[in-house]
Amino acid sequence: MKKIYNLFVLTACLGFFFTACKKFDDLETYQNGKAVTLKASSDQVAPPASDSDNVVLTLDWTDPQYATDKANYKFVIEIAEKGKEFANASQTVVLGAYKKEFTGRELNNILSGFGYLYDEPHDMEVRVVSSYKNNNERYFSNVLGINMTAYKGPSTSIDATTMNIIGDAAKGWDTDVPMNLIGVKKFAVVTEMQYGKEFKIRRDAGSWDFNWGMADDATFEFGKPISLKLGGANFKIPDGGVSGLFQILVDIDNSTLIITPLAGTMNIIGDAGVDWNTDIPMAHDGNGTFTIVTDLQDKEMKFRETAGSWDVNWGLSDGEVFEVGKTFQIKRDGGNIKIPAAGRYKVVLNLGLNSATITESSFPETLFLVGGGVPAGWDPANSAPFVKLEDGKFRIYTPITANGEFKFLQTQSWDGDWGDNKTQPGVLEQNDEQNCKVVDEGFYRIDCDFIAGTWTALRQEWGIIGSSTPNGWNDDTPMVKSGDYSWTYTGALTQGEIKFRANHDWGFNFGDNNADGSLEADGANIAIPEDANYEVVMTLSPGGYTYTVTKL
Repeated sequence: MKKIYNLFVLTACLGFFFTACKKFDDLETYQNGKAVTLKASSDQVAPPASDSDNVVLTLDWTDPQYATDKANYKFVIEIAEKGKEFANASQTVVLGAYKKEFTGRELNNILSGFGYLYDEPHDMEVRVVSSYKNNNERYFSNVLGINMTAYKGPSTSIDATTMNIIGDAAKGWDTDVPMNLIGVKKFAVVTEMQYGKEFKIRRDAGSWDFNWGMADDATFEFGKPISLKLGGANFKIPDGGVSGLFQILVDIDNSTLIITPLAGTMNIIGDAGVDWNTDIPMAHDGNGTFTIVTDLQDKEMKFRETAGSWDVNWGLSDGEVFEVGKTFQIKRDGGNIKIPAAGRYKVVLNLGLNSATITESSFPETLFLVGGGVPAGWDPANSAPFVKLEDGKFRIYTPITANGEFKFLQTQSWDGDWGDNKTQPGVLEQNDEQNCKVVDEGFYRIDCDFIAGTWTALRQEWGIIGSSTPNGWNDDTPMVKSGDYSWTYTGALTQGEIKFRANHDWGFNFGDNNADGSLEADGANIAIPEDANYEVVMTLSPGGYTYTVTKL
């Protein structure tokens, strides 16, 4: 009986064990997303004006199957002229949905953005670019061809390839400030504006036929889109000081204006630079263009105005694809910029064009001066060497003729020569550059800073100063130019000390630290042993900086 009972208990336990153990399916794994398949409600759309508020075109697409909730899916609908490979495409952003219904008005605004007028049929191409909300993992859908025709309306009747700022907030109500065309009916400018004063925008300089102001229900807020109205009220910049530098963006198709006060500073931030807590400052030309040559890692970066603050920052604009060496549009609070490979790059941010360019760069190890306006002439073999101050920074002293032109060579050949940017004078340029030039004849100090990406030419008049000179330590006693690189003083000196100084400015002075006849910037005073007449010659040649003091 006991054996039977034990057998019964064992059987019951085994039954419970196999009943309790349940086989689960394999754990779910996430795969990469995929390009969506796009469909349209029609391949021909020509709505009448009466359908401006009605749906006239529906686009829907499949699930891209990203490894996240669909609320984090981002879709950019691109519409462009057929055969243009989606250059200057209009872009409509959809988040977390697989369909977009376009009203007649929306479609009309898109067509007007291409400069199309009403009753003109155009063959267009449509695609959807899918990605995560942060623009990662982008895929392009199939391309649909759709024939589209705009109806007559304000946006399809007014063309705009020019735009101007007008008003006492700018240069007065009689002087237009031209804006830069940066896209179809899109404009940008960086300009000085007055606080507490008013302005408008108008298409044609000197004409009020087409002008825009604030929409009736619009609110003025820095850095935010302000609705436009044809013939609307004046914009008024709030009180906040006397004047400042502002970026102004105008989008006629979307009827918006954005005005942003600029601090005059800009930084690279991100682990492509150092990290997301360390800013790399850029050099400013004073007109909204910021430049730097720096090492970047194959990681991500953005631009932000003030070190340590995300209040005002720029990134990649929606729908833009970053490529090294190509200009791309930027956007406030835009996407991260992914650097494809570690290396040294020249980074230029131009808020006047609302764009940026990142190109590969390297500091030359040596630098030479050549040109028709300098002693070397245009023969690279005769080019004069710069003095290397530090990695990426070079200096030379040289005479330059009136309207003299010159360039910079990395070696004594034309390979990899540098010149001046065609649109931003003073910016070093290696591709499609022009000759550097100064207007006035004189003796110049030329500095090339490849870190900031700039060059400067400062005209100088040299003199002697010190207790031995007629003017003492109070002011320079002029020297006379004598030869290409030399300056001479001939006259009486008393026992005491002298130094060499340019432009009555202690920022430019030479002394002699070792009393050996060679000159050093900010060097020690030079002794004059006794009262007498002397010839003092200072030479700032490419071969070295020297002086002589000869008793006559």
